[in-house]
Amino acid sequence: MNDRILVELNDLRQAHKQIGQLAELLERNEQYVQQQLARLQDWVGISADEMKQRLSKFQSELVMRRRFLTERQQELLRYIQDMERADQSAASARWM
Repeated sequence: MNDRILVELNDLRQAHKQIGQLAELLERNEQYVQQQLARLQDWVGISADEMKQRLSKFQSELVMRRRFLTERQQELLRYIQDMERADQSAASARWM
């Protein structure tokens, strides 16, 4: 295998792992915000409504960002797989 490609693949695998960790963190934050929203259900008044609205908006943003990261992670995985196939093809061609 080509050393340059191996380094790149390792870097890509590390990035894939880090994206997954970040997506998990965002998911935990979503759950926390959901818990806080549940706690606010008994609150009444303008301040309570504003807080609920802000938390709901924040939760929606977290969901959107997590989905974006998950999509990028899937794209990166497909790219890694393509690179692995290319590297294997190059290695096979050298032995012929």
